[in-house]
This record gives sequence, C-alpha cells and structure tokens, in this order.
Amino acid sequence: MGAMRGITAGVALIGALGAVSALGGTVASSEAEGVAVRQYGGGNLPSDRVATTQMSLRRISTRRVADMRLATFVRCGGRKYQLDLVVPVEDEDGDLTGDTIEQRTFPRGEKVRFRARVKATATPSRAAGKLTLTARRTGGGLKTLTCRKPGGSRQSFILTRRAKPSTRGGLPPRPNKQLYGFTDQKVGVTRGAVVMRVDPTGKRIAAAWTARARCGGGNPRSNVSYSSPYMTIRITREFRRTETFNLESPIGNARIRARFTGRFTETGASGTVSFTQRFRPRGDRRAYTCRTGSIKWNAGPDPGEGDSAR
Repeated sequence: MGAMRGITAGVALIGALGAVSALGGTVASSEAEGVAVRQYGGGNLPSDRVATTQMSLRRISTRRVADMRLATFVRCGGRKYQLDLVVPVEDEDGDLTGDTIEQRTFPRGEKVRFRARVKATATPSRAAGKLTLTARRTGGGLKTLTCRKPGGSRQSFILTRRAKPSTRGGLPPRPNKQLYGFTDQKVGVTRGAVVMRVDPTGKRIAAAWTARARCGGGNPRSNVSYSSPYMTIRITREFRRTETFNLESPIGNARIRARFTGRFTETGASGTVSFTQRFRPRGDRRAYTCRTGSIKWNAGPDPGEGDSAR
C-alpha cells in the first residue's frame, strides 16, 4: 500500500518520522504507601473517525495537579500536523482545568504553535469535559495560517477508569456506542489510551489507541498514535485487523505493521495491540526499527450511561 493508504488507515506518530518531538515526561515511580494513583483513558472517536482524539489522565491523591496526555491533529491548508502533548491540569476536588501553549518544529521547517485548553469534571470512575484546541503555522517558506481541527476546535471527551477484566464473553455495545479505556503500557506518566466506536449497523467496530515503541538508531523510545479502521464483529464476538503499508515523509520512508485484536466481555472488551515500524532516512542505507511488542488493553462503556450503554 502507498502513503495515501497509510493516511486513510490511520496515521502513525513516531519520533523518527519527525511527527512527535517530545516524549512527555518520565515514567512514574511506584506508588507510595497511602497515595492513590488513578489512571483514566479514552477520548473521542466520532462516527466519521476524522476528528479522533485519544486521551489519558493520571490523578494522584496528594497532588493538586494532574497529568493529561492527548494525541490528535490539526490541518493547516492541505497539510496535517500531529500532536502528542501532556497538559498539566489543576485538580480541585475533581474540577479539572488546564491551559497549555507549545510550539513544535516539523521536518519541512515550519513551526506550529498549539494551544490546548481543558475543562472537565472527574469522579473516581470517569472524567468528562471539553477540549479546545487551536493552532497557527508559521515559517518553512509556507503561508502563515490558522489551523483547523476537524470536527471543530471545541470537542467533548470521556475518560474512564479500567473496567474490571472479565474472561466471560459478552454482547457487543449497541450501534454508535463508544468504549473507553487504556492499555497495560505506560506512555510517559499516563497509560496508553484506547477509544472505540461501533458503527451504525452494529456489525463493525473501530478503534484509536496510543502506545510507546522501543527504537534503534539513538532514539530509544517514541510514542505511537494510531487509528484502526472498522473491523467486522464475528459471530464469536471477536474482532481483529492487521495492516501493513508504506508511509512516506519528507525525511524518509517507513514500512508499518499494526495489529489490533479483541473480544467482547461482560464488562466491555479486551484484547491486544502491537505496532512495528522499519524506518529508512533519505540518503541513508541503514534502517531503524521501532516495536511496541504485544500490549494488552481493556475498555468499557461510560459509567455515566449506566446499563443503557449496551
């Protein structure tokens, strides 16, 4: 498959391609005695899958500041710019507010200045609110533009705590319902996010997720954000998709393989995800490989919907 197929299937964000320049902090140390650390995951996966945003949140009982990671993109003219950013948010007894400005330089030399504002409410089981994302592009010999977030600059999101894993099978959610969760892997200070949506027929499900890969070539770790297209829900209530394609960038070419598998359970859905990228810089005979390995994930319906989610 060509580069266009890669964009349609779900663009991968890897530092080696220049799409992600920051790893977003260090991995959190083990929990201290008496300190509660709560991890949330999810985001928003619209029905058209264009305006996808993957998000995760870490709250610590002894801190007034929580960490929220978001992975999304904006369009400036005909170009698409990926963003993987950690937003510090004030946590006043579950009232979350954050406002972060960050500038990124991309491979063609252009600079994009992002502003992310978060306002949400968190409980022990979920967090829900609004994300406002704006951006402006300058430099690189390109026209200065105000960028656009598909679906609108202000979008809602839902994050949930991990649903208790179940080995017993369950029914798929109703058409157009979303599932929210995260992986067993840490991506910086938060867990990798997972957000899923059942299509209007109830026969297929799509997923968007984040992970961290180990890479060679002096770039030991890099973040990945990926959207797996709709997968058929089998009679066994399982679903899976494996994609292999080429992706071109201004600084080199990559061969990508992404795999997402899962099954529905009593509490939602669970499965595994993996990602491998073999990147060859332009003018370089060497190739560098990034791998996530197989990562477990678990997702469930919004607790705020109660039993109506199924």
